[in-house]
Amino acid sequence: MNLYPALQFAPIELVAVCDLDAERRERLRRRFGAEAAFDTVDALLAGPPLDALIVCGPPELHQDAAVKALDRGLHVLVEKPPATDLAGALAIQEAARRNSRHCMVGFMKRFASRYQQAHEISRSRVFGRLTHLTVKYAHWNVPDLSWMLTYMSVHAFDLIRFFAGDLARITVEHLEIGGQHSYACTAVAKSGAMVSLNTSSQEPRVKESVELVGEGELVLVRNVIELEYHRRVSPTRLFHSDLHDVQLLRPDFAIPNPDQNTLYLQGYAGELIEFANACLENRAPSVTIDDGVAAMRLVNLFASGQTGTFHLEE
Repeated sequence: MNLYPALQFAPIELVAVCDLDAERRERLRRRFGAEAAFDTVDALLAGPPLDALIVCGPPELHQDAAVKALDRGLHVLVEKPPATDLAGALAIQEAARRNSRHCMVGFMKRFASRYQQAHEISRSRVFGRLTHLTVKYAHWNVPDLSWMLTYMSVHAFDLIRFFAGDLARITVEHLEIGGQHSYACTAVAKSGAMVSLNTSSQEPRVKESVELVGEGELVLVRNVIELEYHRRVSPTRLFHSDLHDVQLLRPDFAIPNPDQNTLYLQGYAGELIEFANACLENRAPSVTIDDGVAAMRLVNLFASGQTGTFHLEE
C-alpha cells in the first residue's frame, strides 16, 4: 500500500520482487515494472545483480533477510521493528559493520512532512534550545504487550530520539486493564531537554501528537498532518486577539502536488528518497540500524514490566 507506490519518487530501479503468494508477487512485478519475481529471500539474492534490498514483513523475516542481504554485500532498508527483540537488532547491526554496508530502519515518521518541518523549526536560532518535548501515541487494542511495543510504540520511542536526542534517564509508570496497556513516562535527554511520553492501547484509532517547546516558542503536530507554530510574542501583546504569532499548516487536498500527497505526509516517499540517495552517495542514511537498536533498547525496557526510574546507557 505504501512502499511500492512510493518507489516512483526515489531514484530507484525495481529489479525484482519477492512474495510468498504467487498471484500477489506476479501482480506486483507487472504493476511496478520489476524484471523478476521470487518466492524466497534466498532465491531473490541468488537472482539478478542487486545494489540494495528493501525488507518488509514480520519481524522474524526482517532479521533473517537483512543479515543475508548484508552478508551478500547489499545495502538494506528494513522496516520497523528491525527484529523481534534487541538481540536480533544487534545481530543486524553487527552484520552491517562486518560487511561495511549501510542498514536503514524504516522509521518513516522522521520523514513525514510536518515532522520534518517541526524538526527544522526546533533547530532554528529563534526557537532556541529545546526545553520540553511531549509525545502522545495511543491506539486500538492489541493482541499482547509485545505487539504493542514492537509494532506501534516503537514509533514514539524513535520520535523522541529524533527530536530530543539520546535519553539520560527515564521514569516509567505502567497500567494494565483487560490485557491492554498504558504508560506514562517522563525522561531527561542528554541535552537537558525534558520529555513526556504517553502511549496506550486503550483508544480508538491512532491518536498521535508531538509538541516541542523552545525558549518562548512552541510547535505542535497533530495526527501527522497538521502543524501549529506559535512564535515568540511580546508580553504586551499576549492578550491581543490578532494571533499574528500563530501559523497553521494543514493539507490542501484541492492542490495536487507532493505537499498534499499522503506518501509524503506519512513519510514513505521521504524515507525511500533518503535511502536511495545514501546508497548512491555511499554514505550512511540519516537513520540507521544504530537508531533501530536504540529504539529496541526502549522496547526491551518497557517489555520488562519494571517501573521506576532508569539510567540509560549507550
